[in-house]
Amino acid sequence: MCPLKIVIMGKLEKKKLKLQERIQFLEAELVSSLTKKTSDTKEIDVAGHQRKISDLRKELFLLK
Repeated sequence: MCPLKIVIMGKLEKKKLKLQERIQFLEAELVSSLTKKTSDTKEIDVAGHQRKISDLRKELFLLK
């Protein structure tokens, strides 16, 4: 196998991992924001978060 191909595969794996981590972070932030009822909880755009999560999932799916 060509060393360049290994490097490209490594970069792809890193990108997939970063996308998965970002999706998990956004999902956790969304759930946390919706379940906390304190005054110090920052308000988030639920539809915007869901759209970002959906877009990231699409991008991740296309990398597989």
